[in-house]
Amino acid sequence: METKISVQLYTFRGYLKTPDQIRETLSRIKDMEISHIEAARIKFTREEAAVFQDTCKRLGMTIGSTQIKYTKIMGDFDEITEIHRLWGCSLIAVSPTAPSSRIQGSPLPRSRKASEQ
Repeated sequence: METKISVQLYTFRGYLKTPDQIRETLSRIKDMEISHIEAARIKFTREEAAVFQDTCKRLGMTIGSTQIKYTKIMGDFDEITEIHRLWGCSLIAVSPTAPSSRIQGSPLPRSRKASEQ
């Protein structure tokens, strides 16, 4: 099986604020021979989402997954779904929940196996 390296774009979010920055940043990432990306908690307008997709397509990059807060997914489900269709992306990683949104005020439980170690 071929191993593919992907970069999470959360670190680059400050360089993805305008259509020109999106094009430039993705081009630089591609220059590092990285062709797979995760759009992690990137806030795009519809226009920027289209530029993102067009640039990825032009550069031969794959948007393998996104990472989005659960509240954002539930609040904007139709928009999130539409953007994923546009991008040809079928995987959404749910960002860890903030302390204020934990179920019954406790953190998510660890698996039994992890807690027994």
